[in-house]
Amino acid sequence: MKDDSAFNESFATAVEVAGVRRWLRSLGRTDELEAFERGRERRRDLNGFLLEVRTELEAVYGSEETDDWKLARKAEVFRSLPARYRRELVPAWRAGGNGAAGGESDLGEWLSRLGNADLVSIATYSDLVPGFLALLEASGRDFPSFYAEVERLAALAPEERRRELEASGASAADQAEAGASRRVPAGTPAHPVGGRPGA
Repeated sequence: MKDDSAFNESFATAVEVAGVRRWLRSLGRTDELEAFERGRERRRDLNGFLLEVRTELEAVYGSEETDDWKLARKAEVFRSLPARYRRELVPAWRAGGNGAAGGESDLGEWLSRLGNADLVSIATYSDLVPGFLALLEASGRDFPSFYAEVERLAALAPEERRRELEASGASAADQAEAGASRRVPAGTPAHPVGGRPGA
């Protein structure tokens, strides 16, 4: 799709995720599938965390403060990311039995090198993935039907196809949350919701 990187990259990520799931299911490798899904959950949490940071920075850039203040605040936000990650995500992952993605020190080191361009790329690769995956489920996990629906979306105006995909992803998330609520005993701490990405 010309001039719509978010659509293209999210579509490619969704197809990759669906392909891995189908392959592992076909081989009966349930342990590996569960590990893959745990990794996906961690990635969604992390993407959501980083998208919140992006929103925070957008508010900084759009403020009426001086340029010097904006630069100082931007530097402060990025400098705080490793500590915020360890404070906001790692404890919840441990409490949920989900470990730390890639090792705490490795991910903390990666976060310490993050910049504006990285936040943009995260959004590009993950924003619409939930919508595409929901579309595949609505197509009965039938790839030809899924591809036909993607072609229909591709013919729409960019804003319209984004709205449809976001609505599909949000609906799927609501259904998953409702299902989890029915399965989880009262008083169990909620798992963190990442919002992403995700991929």
